[in-house]
Amino acid sequence: MKDRWYARMFGTSGVSSKIPALTMGLWASRDVMVIGSSFVLPELMSDTLKEQTSLNEQNALRFSQFLCPVLTQVVAGPVQLLGLDFYNRPMANIGYTEAAVERAKFIGQNFSSVVAARIARMAPAYGIGGIGNTYFRNAWRSMLIRREMEMIDGTEKEQDRKERIRNLVGLVVGKRRDQKDLRGG
Repeated sequence: MKDRWYARMFGTSGVSSKIPALTMGLWASRDVMVIGSSFVLPELMSDTLKEQTSLNEQNALRFSQFLCPVLTQVVAGPVQLLGLDFYNRPMANIGYTEAAVERAKFIGQNFSSVVAARIARMAPAYGIGGIGNTYFRNAWRSMLIRREMEMIDGTEKEQDRKERIRNLVGLVVGKRRDQKDLRGG
């Protein structure tokens, strides 16, 4: 597991090989935040941007697809740090308040570098990648629709024609569903 390797590489020696459930929970929460901010939140945010600004639908989505994963790192970074800290420093022999203060100091000391590193990783992969994925998916689907329409015109057998029409309907329905989801309907 990548997180375990990361924790061992940058952690203290003598760390348990077993990952605490709390650490696993924090890392899972971080992953849910990143995926949600990359694939779900941009469409929700683009609707708000479209309503509150002069951005059109396409630009609002692009802006959201880039910004959501980047801004999420401000929260996901500290969650990752907290998971690493629970793994590397169990602090079982000190009180809750003292442990909380120590963990807060650790997060504060490492916040900027970890968040900057996470943004440097996430902006190209999920921000720019999300924009590119949407562009290429839409272009590919449009090309398939055009191709199916051309094939229907050139098909003489009725059974083949019906199959091509079913393919075309599936492509158009998928495209409309994506557009409807984008508009929040």
